[in-house]
Amino acid sequence: MADALRAMPHLRTVTGTDGPDRESALARGLGLPEPGGEEWISQRLTRLRPDQGAVPHILLAGEPWTVAGPDDPVEEIPSPCTP
Repeated sequence: MADALRAMPHLRTVTGTDGPDRESALARGLGLPEPGGEEWISQRLTRLRPDQGAVPHILLAGEPWTVAGPDDPVEEIPSPCTP
């Protein structure tokens, strides 16, 4: 299932095995729980807009991204997805 989620360009999958420091930093930056060991989490992201205020976010390809809400547009995350 993790491979299927990684194939969706609007989701970011964070795992405990992809490099704990990097993945923990991504999770913390988004205000998500940090995955450990064999755990993984997946979250839809959207570009941070001024009307969203001060919400947890990370930088991807030099742009701020945050956890998407149900009314946010589906956007393709930059590739490669690096913090």
